[in-house]
Amino acid sequence: MDGTMREKIARALCEAEGCDPDHLEPGSDPYHNNTSVIDGHNAKGEPCHLFWRRYDRIYVDAVLDAMRDVDNSILAEGYRAMFADEWDGTQAPMMGAGWDAMIDAAKAGA
Repeated sequence: MDGTMREKIARALCEAEGCDPDHLEPGSDPYHNNTSVIDGHNAKGEPCHLFWRRYDRIYVDAVLDAMRDVDNSILAEGYRAMFADEWDGTQAPMMGAGWDAMIDAAKAGA
């Protein structure tokens, strides 16, 4: 999936609720800092925004803020992975392995 981390999180939240993130919703994006974001037009020719955008300003900041306060056990997993040979070649070696390990630790309940 391409896009910013904000878009990736918003799309994932949208899909988790069983919604199609690429569904066009009538109107400009009402949650996008008072700017008009038009992603396309529906069959009636009305301007629309992609459905995932409603999750961006409502939930994404909360998700990112929750990730800011990292538990020491998650940091320990990241540190361990950064200095182990766990790089899969997709990111900068130390940071990529550390980031992946911290996400895995958080998902495991750390």
